[in-house]
Amino acid sequence: GDGVRGAEEEKRAALDVWRSCTMLGWGGVVNGGAVTLWLGFLEKIFPSQGQTLGRVVQKIVFNQACASPWLNGGFFGVATARNHNVASAAGREQWLAAWGSKIRQDLPSTVCWSFAVWAPAHFVNFLFVPPHLRVVYTNMVFFSWTVFLSYVGYRPPVEPTSQEDGMSCNASGGQKLGPVGVAPVSLGGA
Repeated sequence: GDGVRGAEEEKRAALDVWRSCTMLGWGGVVNGGAVTLWLGFLEKIFPSQGQTLGRVVQKIVFNQACASPWLNGGFFGVATARNHNVASAAGREQWLAAWGSKIRQDLPSTVCWSFAVWAPAHFVNFLFVPPHLRVVYTNMVFFSWTVFLSYVGYRPPVEPTSQEDGMSCNASGGQKLGPVGVAPVSLGGA
């Protein structure tokens, strides 16, 4: 997903191999491990057998309330770490400050967007997809979600204005939004 997003960035003429490896590692650890375990945990506390519509809604709300903040916040930690020398104490201090700023600026709106994407996806997942195929289905949605997370995670921070406190459900980061609610992407040329 990050490669798709990266291909749209006009400033990047060539593939950023380190960024791609970071994203591959994130996807492998998170989706290959953590999300697989998390979905198994959800299945134990909200079993599919005898499932009702109300139970599916409870499962979705529980999933979003518990998983979205730490997954998206963790991604911002990985994205901001790339710009700091985390091997040194000063670099780690700068990274933690940048990560905290990123969390304050972008996590609330990212969690809102996460709910907008993942609630319908998991509605289908938990209601119609057999438990043994849920990780595969989640991985397909995760690919698209990673495009959005890469956009938010790797953009430079902006200071909120007095009118924009960073708590609204928009992905603009203070940028002017296009007609579909995201900042327009220049494809070069004009």
